[in-house]
Amino acid sequence: MKDCCEVRVDVPERQRRLLWIVLCINGAMFLVELIAGITARSTALLADSVDMLGDAIVGSLALAANTVCLVMLWRRRDDDVNMRSAWMCSLNDVAGNAGVIVAGAAVALTASGWPDLLVGLLIAGMFCASAASILGSAAARAA
Repeated sequence: MKDCCEVRVDVPERQRRLLWIVLCINGAMFLVELIAGITARSTALLADSVDMLGDAIVGSLALAANTVCLVMLWRRRDDDVNMRSAWMCSLNDVAGNAGVIVAGAAVALTASGWPDLLVGLLIAGMFCASAASILGSAAARAA
């Protein structure tokens, strides 16, 4: 139980470097989205710049950035629960970005909101399943 919540000071350099790169990519995406909100003079867009602007306006760019993060984390995904969690979050982001693009196209083609609802439910289910998986891994490690 002692190791579960302990702050690690001996994080391997390769993990530390990789996580910093992933953080920088995500930070860059935030800035891109923030600038778009300022340019558009949209308070709602600014408030939602962290995630939704990427999904709604620059979904392909968000998908590309998240895919780069996912690929970079692939080889280290089984190192420990922290790396597994970072990898799963990136996987969820990639699937979410792709789902939003597909849903947008399906809504445009069908003139129906059902594709949006279906994709939203699938993404929510995926996030819940990955969260349960990570919690289970953390609990097993703590036991």
